[in-house]
Amino acid sequence: MLIKKSQAEEKKMPTCTVSEYQFSSKDLGVALVNMHGRYPETGKAMNTICDMIYHITSGTGTIHTEKDSFKVEKGDSYFFDKNTWYWIEANNLEVCLTTAPNWYVEQYKTLE
Repeated sequence: MLIKKSQAEEKKMPTCTVSEYQFSSKDLGVALVNMHGRYPETGKAMNTICDMIYHITSGTGTIHTEKDSFKVEKGDSYFFDKNTWYWIEANNLEVCLTTAPNWYVEQYKTLE
């Protein structure tokens, strides 16, 4: 199954744009994410069901988690365990995001 970039579902937020590629699988999701600034804008984010992998395709940033903080750049990959809070400082960071299972909003929460 091929999904062209023009067919991806684009969601714009203040500090990031997410292009979701909607494949038929509920077990795996993929998106292209462009970030600049802090995400989320305040507090911390957490996925309660989905594990995520960020593969950095351009830009730089710092991923802050309850475990530590990690500087990332093009070519790096970072695995986010479900139920682990995080927030990101991004400098024109482009990420190929993979989730398992496919990401859905009901399992996402922000923490203050």
